Amino acid sequence: MKRVTYLRLAAVFPLLPLAALPLLSSGAVVDDFLQGILGVLVMSVLIGGIPYAGAAGLSLYLLRSKSPEAHWRLARWAPLIYVPLFGVALFASGQVVKPSTALRDLLAIPFLSAVYAIYVLPVGYLYVLLAWLGYRSLERLGSFEDAAQQGNEADRPPLTGLQ
Repeated sequence: MKRVTYLRLAAVFPLLPLAALPLLSSGAVVDDFLQGILGVLVMSVLIGGIPYAGAAGLSLYLLRSKSPEAHWRLARWAPLIYVPLFGVALFASGQVVKPSTALRDLLAIPFLSAVYAIYVLPVGYLYVLLAWLGYRSLERLGSFEDAAQQGNEADRPPLTGLQ
């Protein structure tokens, strides 16, 4: 597998709980506890997944010909970038359910972003950490096809913020 392929798959992986949706709707899951956990996961992905899918899709499009280092630079900032997007998505979904033009409702965007940042940031950075640990593990195992082409770390030019 190529390094960039792993990074593209890692960007889509948070949407995986949607695969449990058929299990929930078919009644195949017998255990109520497990069905409750799957329900929470699916609802989390449905609520946060729509803005996440948009942000991930745009990011993957912009990074389509970039190096793995560019992917990791964005990954370090992605949870911080996602917080205001999630706040706007929450506000927009609220406007669909109960439209309002009041100024106090418009001021809800920063408040919602701040409240959900308490949840979104740790979960986002935990996922980035897990993706990074998986990447490093595969790299050390030599599982990447382009590992032989990468050469020695000392032979590579230093990374700059402009690459």
